[in-house]
Amino acid sequence: MGFSRSGRLLARYMSAWSHYVCVAGAAWLMAGCQAPPARVDTTAPLTFEAADADAAATYKAGQDRVFPGWELRRLPGKHWAPFTPVELAGQLGLQVQASSSLSLLRKRLEPPLTAPMEVSFSWWADSVIDEADLSDSGASDAPVQLLLAFDGDRSLLSARNAMMSELLLLVTGEELPYASLVYVWATDHPVGSIIRDPRSDRIRYLVVEQGSLNLRRWVHHRRDVHADFRLVFGEEPGPLAGLAIMTDTDNTRTQTRGVFGPVRVQNLNNQ
Repeated sequence: MGFSRSGRLLARYMSAWSHYVCVAGAAWLMAGCQAPPARVDTTAPLTFEAADADAAATYKAGQDRVFPGWELRRLPGKHWAPFTPVELAGQLGLQVQASSSLSLLRKRLEPPLTAPMEVSFSWWADSVIDEADLSDSGASDAPVQLLLAFDGDRSLLSARNAMMSELLLLVTGEELPYASLVYVWATDHPVGSIIRDPRSDRIRYLVVEQGSLNLRRWVHHRRDVHADFRLVFGEEPGPLAGLAIMTDTDNTRTQTRGVFGPVRVQNLNNQ
């Protein structure tokens, strides 16, 4: 199918599926979304490698100390707030001063990890987003998120998920992950809540922090990835293929600061 036709197809579905496409892209391209531009350019492929020399240079200053091997990812038409290095309470991190924006870094795991894994991470949020609701496609923002992308048997994807995966492959060169588990700091949903993305049952949130009690301090987490996947999806996980950190305020048009400490993944069998 030529791009002219695929572009028209993308434009046709973009309005109804905008949130789905963006969260799906976040799961692997690791980006969050607001409503798309009214006009979709069908004359050339959309690029997910948008140049941003200033943001890249700013990020590079702290990359090697905090997130070596991680890479910036953007979606076209989305306001970007850069990652900048910071030291808070004696701990290094990368901060995002978010304002109606989305910001993310991702790391591919090559080869994907098949053994039972534990992930440890820390984050800091200046404020929760009062208007946010992860179960609402028009308000699914959060000050800090950690996304995990998994491989699996793609023949088991629903027709809807398979269709969107094909569209993403056309415009980005990368498919939708088989499943995405997102650790998140929520506004109102209590800790332990499992929230299905409103557009895809293959993207699910697990709330590990909620509300304002621990704002403006480092919060540390250690999670059994395989146990959490079984809890959230009710099935055994496939290989862990990628990680990403994200601050997202574009749907609610709000401001906050999110700060991320290092993310570490280790084999539970080696502890």
